[in-house]
Amino acid sequence: MFKLTYDGIVLSKNKIKYIHSLRYAKYRQRFNKYIVEGDKIAQTLLDKYLESIEFIICTQDWLEDYNKLNLPLEKLLIASDKDIKQITAFKTPPKVLVIVDLPQSEVNISLINKQCSIYLDNVQDPGNVGTIIRIADWFGIDNVIRSKNSADFFSAKTSQSSMASMYGVNLFTADLNDLVLKGLETKIYSADMHGVSINELVPAKSFVLVMGSEGQGISQEVNKISSQKLTIPGSSEKDAESLNVAIATGIIASRLMQNS
Repeated sequence: MFKLTYDGIVLSKNKIKYIHSLRYAKYRQRFNKYIVEGDKIAQTLLDKYLESIEFIICTQDWLEDYNKLNLPLEKLLIASDKDIKQITAFKTPPKVLVIVDLPQSEVNISLINKQCSIYLDNVQDPGNVGTIIRIADWFGIDNVIRSKNSADFFSAKTSQSSMASMYGVNLFTADLNDLVLKGLETKIYSADMHGVSINELVPAKSFVLVMGSEGQGISQEVNKISSQKLTIPGSSEKDAESLNVAIATGIIASRLMQNS
């Protein structure tokens, strides 16, 4: 296996301060950057989105195990295990972090009317949001749109859960009512325990699928503009009261995308 050692730029205190600032949304917006952590997602970014990477922060042993030749040394910062512990958002520190450009997308209502989208109505858990982004990418859903009170797309936990799928999906923050006022005309499905079974549905070719918050479900405000409420039928002997929002999204998305 190819081994690479590097004695170049060492992670500085100023860089550590900069990385810490990217934990906060206002600084992510100011610098147009965010952080991703972990080997698998880092290698995906290196393989597919190298031009979007600002810095690769890694330990020397990660570098020595890295078995590809395309690593841009000018973007490489070597960190000690102690440094990594200072900058990671996780209890178990990774061996590599990447500072990467925020994906850029602009809302185009006429295009969204022809596409498939998921709308997150106050979904709070960043792990769920990241997983839903990954689900959208898997099924070829074009857009994931979040309400302002949903978990940030670019927090460390969201980006880790998405596994780089945020580059395969358009990401927007918007109010669904505002989108309707601006001309959103496509079918709006909302997940609801009392809706029509997804097994009885003939899916539209374009749609917005609304998924609600983990504790409260879909807000009354958003439910009022829904075209149709959908439910996932379960066993008559089930004890579970509901499904995790990301799991439910995957099941419904699989059904909706059969016609797209």
